[in-house]
Amino acid sequence: MTKEKTQILKGIAILFMIFFHLFNRMQFVDLCTPLIYIDGIPLVHFLTEYTNPVALFLILGGYGLYKSNLKGDKNRWNRLLKLLIHFWVILITFVIIGHFVKPDKYPGSSLTLLLNLSTFESSYNGELWFLFPYIIVSIGASLLYKLINRVPWLYIVIGTLLIHMGSIYFITRVTPLVPSVEAYLNTLIHIPLFLFNFCMGMIAAKYNWIEGIQSKLSKIGIKLQVLIILGFIGLLMAFSHFFPYNFFFGFFLLSALALLPYSKWATTTLVKLGNQSMNMWMIHSWFCYHLFSNFIYSFKYPIIIFIILCLISYGLSLLFNKTVTPLESLFLTKKEIKERPIL
Repeated sequence: MTKEKTQILKGIAILFMIFFHLFNRMQFVDLCTPLIYIDGIPLVHFLTEYTNPVALFLILGGYGLYKSNLKGDKNRWNRLLKLLIHFWVILITFVIIGHFVKPDKYPGSSLTLLLNLSTFESSYNGELWFLFPYIIVSIGASLLYKLINRVPWLYIVIGTLLIHMGSIYFITRVTPLVPSVEAYLNTLIHIPLFLFNFCMGMIAAKYNWIEGIQSKLSKIGIKLQVLIILGFIGLLMAFSHFFPYNFFFGFFLLSALALLPYSKWATTTLVKLGNQSMNMWMIHSWFCYHLFSNFIYSFKYPIIIFIILCLISYGLSLLFNKTVTPLESLFLTKKEIKERPIL
């Protein structure tokens, strides 16, 4: 895939993530006025089942880091530092705001502050749980790169899938037995949990699976391509609904989205969203969950709520970028500042 297509997919993934966090819990959907229902279930809640944004970001991360390692990745640590600078600035900003909005929670004890700044704990903003295990897996990307180049892909898929299933079992059945450290155990167990989708992205990059399918589809007309891909997505959603433990759903969905042709307007919009996806991920849940949920859900109708939160997250992301750039210049070169962070 081209860098532009990767950014398009990141743009879609962040839209899916915002949509998922807005409407995946009925307690928040009950604050809205849904207009369409399926068997008594609000459509917006029903659709969250098919977003799977974490898997999409992991697959894209694995795909991108494989390509980087293929070229001889020399800027991995600088991209990681860039990610952390963005994280720290955004986190500290919202914790300061949170001190005035919810002084009983923010900032809490010095230990709580340090653990959240380290990314190991996400008690300030639970939706940031993704960061620590993703960083660890990304650090080990060079080892995974060597493994994938030496071991047949089928063995890696089977092996990481078994690890993935074992991690789910441990998170759902074992860690609840030790509630005092459950959050910390879950953070650690998400490291092996992430390997499956991350490696699926790396394998797809090595064998050019998506490009190969695209080459075959290019031999038929655009309209037929779109019809085939949308039909495949529809079948994928139906299969996932009746067989919810579909571990390959994220990979197949991402592949289908990558194969779709996009108009010039859609490409421009999604690329801009993709460029801001990291910041938007770190920003949006402060509004829909932790500090300003009453404001967000006051817009009543799901489509308006969704658009408002996307616009707020995007606008604040641009503002944070201007704030962060001077800090980045203390540690990174101009070329490194322009380069995309590790996420």
